[in-house]
Amino acid sequence: MNDVELDESFLVSEVAESDLNSFELPLLQSFEDKNRALLIYEGIKQVGAEKVLDKESDEKEKQDITNVEELIDYLTYQLFDQSYDQVKQQEVAFEEKQPGDLLYQEGKLIGMYLGDEYYLNVEEQQVFVEDFSELKEEKLSAKQMTDLTPTDYGKTVEKAYPASMDYRANEQTQAFIDKISDQAQELGLKYDVFASVMIAQAILESASGTSGLSVAPHYNLFGIKGSFQGSSVSMSTQEDRGSGDMYTTTSAFRSYPSYGESLGDYVTLLRGGVQGNDDFYTGAWRSKAKNYLRAADFLTGKYATDSSYNRKLSSLIAVYHLTEYDIPRSVTGTGTETSAILQGKENIPEVYRKAMKYPDYNGKNYNTSGSYPVGQCTWYAFNRVAQLGKRVDDFMGNGGEWGTKGRSLGYKVSSTPKAGWLISFSPGTAGSDPRYGHVAFVEAVGPDGILISEGNVVGGTTISYRVIGNELAKSNLVSYIEPK
Repeated sequence: MNDVELDESFLVSEVAESDLNSFELPLLQSFEDKNRALLIYEGIKQVGAEKVLDKESDEKEKQDITNVEELIDYLTYQLFDQSYDQVKQQEVAFEEKQPGDLLYQEGKLIGMYLGDEYYLNVEEQQVFVEDFSELKEEKLSAKQMTDLTPTDYGKTVEKAYPASMDYRANEQTQAFIDKISDQAQELGLKYDVFASVMIAQAILESASGTSGLSVAPHYNLFGIKGSFQGSSVSMSTQEDRGSGDMYTTTSAFRSYPSYGESLGDYVTLLRGGVQGNDDFYTGAWRSKAKNYLRAADFLTGKYATDSSYNRKLSSLIAVYHLTEYDIPRSVTGTGTETSAILQGKENIPEVYRKAMKYPDYNGKNYNTSGSYPVGQCTWYAFNRVAQLGKRVDDFMGNGGEWGTKGRSLGYKVSSTPKAGWLISFSPGTAGSDPRYGHVAFVEAVGPDGILISEGNVVGGTTISYRVIGNELAKSNLVSYIEPK
């Protein structure tokens, strides 16, 4: 794909951080209990807020948020007409906590669990999304709120839930993402837009790169109208009158030499606005929107007339975990270094050895189909999870493909390391084969990195260990797959 350089005035000196701290709102359908979805969504809407509605006021006055109890009290009252101290709570094992559960440390409420190792907290009278890496693990507990019935307001929150479309991952769309994600990520970080939203729009507008407008010779991924360097094509299009009522019209669309120019022109449009209004899309910039959900909301009715545009974008982002492209890549070199290969548990650093909770690999071969050659990293990964009562499919591809393949097969894939999950290294990362990549098992997660066990490093069926530092373990050079 061609390198693209845009107007220098669009460049930013530093990347604006998301106020969701890489948290990604899950699909609504992923919640068995929709009350959990209400708590999560209403909770993250308060991120960055200093005040919430005063439940004692009939005038919609606002009150300060000074601590976590006041935040939870606001949520439970607005959504379920119960004060925090009235809500029934049932203790659950911390390892089995679910989104929407309350988190306690030494009996004190410290936040609400959001999922994927993130939780909602209040610091200095502001609501923040924090990750567990900042939290001491001693004496943590979790409680589920029970017997909740949504208020009328709670029902409107469910209707407004952004990631509510019934989408499923498929290989065609994932292959399209793989084609454009690197350049989308680079452009997003350099020019202050969300790559996650950019990619989701490209999926939606181009039918994953299959529409007549998006294929050669036009490569128009975003349905941008007009001409590009004098090139255009006329095509029919569906428009929304703003009420959900669709009609067909014919318009001239820009024609590009490649995907690269299309992606760059999209960024130019968002950063430069439209004729007569340079600030038309300002609300979608990273530095202004603060997170991808607000950017998607802002684009609805402005970029597209589709009244459900934000829900479609947010749902695609959830299905394909596109927020990983909003994070800067780790650089090669020091960013991909790991510890020496460790043979024998006695050589594992104490902090990781103490965190190990799974039995040693028993040496058995559970891969009866023979789909993974004995001794390969894929063979060990398959057998390690099978030994622990979990499973992965017989044909997940090369080690570096397990994240992509896992998504297409319906596995939960994340950028956050978790013990008991598999880690897939992109080709060439951490010494892996530049053609095939690598896959290993996460034995433990520590404060500064993770401990993995792996096959096909020492040779034969010998299993070895390595410590992977957080710079690599939390980068987009790796992905984590939860066995089923």
